[in-house]
Amino acid sequence: MIECRLCGGLSEKKFNHKVLAKYDVNYFQCRSCEGIQTEPPYWLSEVYTSDVQPEDENYLSRNLNVAWIVQFLLKHLRIGHDPAVLDFGGGLGVVSRLLRENGVNAFNYDTYTDSPFANVKWDGSVPNFIISSEVFEHLPNPATDIDWIFGHQPEFVYVRTWRYFKQGKDWDYISAEHGAHVFFYTDKAMRYIADKYGYNLELLNEVEALFCKRPLSKFEKRVALKGLESRSARAVLKLARKFT
Repeated sequence: MIECRLCGGLSEKKFNHKVLAKYDVNYFQCRSCEGIQTEPPYWLSEVYTSDVQPEDENYLSRNLNVAWIVQFLLKHLRIGHDPAVLDFGGGLGVVSRLLRENGVNAFNYDTYTDSPFANVKWDGSVPNFIISSEVFEHLPNPATDIDWIFGHQPEFVYVRTWRYFKQGKDWDYISAEHGAHVFFYTDKAMRYIADKYGYNLELLNEVEALFCKRPLSKFEKRVALKGLESRSARAVLKLARKFT
């Protein structure tokens, strides 16, 4: 048994994998939030050796799609004039740069990577909208980083991470070969996060979730979310891959 790094519940061994083709690593499932986590990930210093993982063949197309989705949401959700958008764990800052080129006040925040783009470094502005795309599964201590995100009290938090639905140890998203994915969330885990910070939760599909500080109106759900689901069916799910 180990402690869940998200909710603090008791987690019991579920299966094991050979990580990075050399480490025998145990994976545990929380009895409370039902999230799946690795044992404490001691191998991460061997994982993040480049700004973009060489195996990530969809890096640019995925960032293009996320930028489109965020612009769509900003257009159809009732957010104040010129909202500040923060891409948490945004890597090179591609999404922030694309948004800025389309008139959005967007910033990039990443503790491991410096963006080569001008004017995207976060200036400390309080964000109205936070993006976390393919980041949650990388967090070795998710409770700490998620607390940082929601501590800013943004109106919306848009999260992309494939959720766990009892797929088994052969699930592609575990991606033991590159070792970067160390925590996997269930619907129950996402609801735990929403309840903890006082947010409403919209699970758009098996990879996307939107945390909302206020309940969405019927119009917002009908126009914004249904339109986003349609887009997701054509593009988002197609572009998401195990190396993200």
